[in-house]
Amino acid sequence: MKIKGIEFRVNAASGALGWGGEGYWYHKLFGFLFPSFKKIMAKINFVAKTTTWAENKGNLPLDKKYEPKELFPRCIKTYPIQGMTLNAVSLSGPGFQALLSAGKFQNVKRDALGISFMPIGNTIEDMLWETRCFKNKLIEALHDGTYHFYNFQSPIWVQINQSCPNTVRSDGQIITHMKEILGMLQSLRKTHNLVLDLKVNFLVSNELIADICKNDLCDIITISNTIKFGSQDCSIRWKRLFWWRRSSPLAKFGGGGLSGKPLFTAVCNKIMSLRRYGIKIPIKASGGIFSARDVKIMKFSGADAIEFATVISLRPWRVAKIVEEAERIF
Repeated sequence: MKIKGIEFRVNAASGALGWGGEGYWYHKLFGFLFPSFKKIMAKINFVAKTTTWAENKGNLPLDKKYEPKELFPRCIKTYPIQGMTLNAVSLSGPGFQALLSAGKFQNVKRDALGISFMPIGNTIEDMLWETRCFKNKLIEALHDGTYHFYNFQSPIWVQINQSCPNTVRSDGQIITHMKEILGMLQSLRKTHNLVLDLKVNFLVSNELIADICKNDLCDIITISNTIKFGSQDCSIRWKRLFWWRRSSPLAKFGGGGLSGKPLFTAVCNKIMSLRRYGIKIPIKASGGIFSARDVKIMKFSGADAIEFATVISLRPWRVAKIVEEAERIF
């Protein structure tokens, strides 16, 4: 699936490879153990770790290079056997301007790079102000011939992150104003010809997604984002997944959000539900993709492309076949 010259068949999801595709320390180990993994990770398109406009401390301590200080971050729990992760990173980062100044996005050499952004202000006015600042700075960075320092080496698109557990802004509050936030970014699409990708979780209503599509506010939708721990209005069986705990293992960080295998069925069902509802916008499926077979199921459910993340950390030897299958059928 190609939109405005960018191919969206398969991408590494936000956070999977850091801000500049450098990955994390264990990716170097995987590359040594699995040569095919190293080759795939070097060329695959990806979405950068979500950034906020201003610096946001979050729960993940970062060093001067904006990489995790902790070898095994306390705000992230992994469960390899279950194929899932729980994280309460909460958008730790230096802010969009600092990342640009460090060349995190501009130095990426891929067929395409997604820049992920989320406003986290307390009020809609704050969120719109942050979004306006992000948009203006990105336009400045894209300006040919004047801002040479900011020149990008890869075509980019913009992904708007609708939810991140444990930030000030909760899912319900930000999605209520998503039309206004997307409206603020329309010049990126129409004047600068950038693809605008809205990433939501599967709890967002079909009606709201249909309204966004009806008003032509984005080019593609990604489903699903991580799911806040303990969310009751979903199909996740929390007591079965965490039977040895009465509360979240990351309760001291606010609970965290779940990613990985447990989301797979819910994501498929949500995409099928959207298609039955009459929504025709291109959809990127993200959540619980752990095999080539899962790619086929997502395609059957109505997806036009995929994004994956958890499998990169927990089943790296499967990544090459997942990418090959996605490139074949999409």
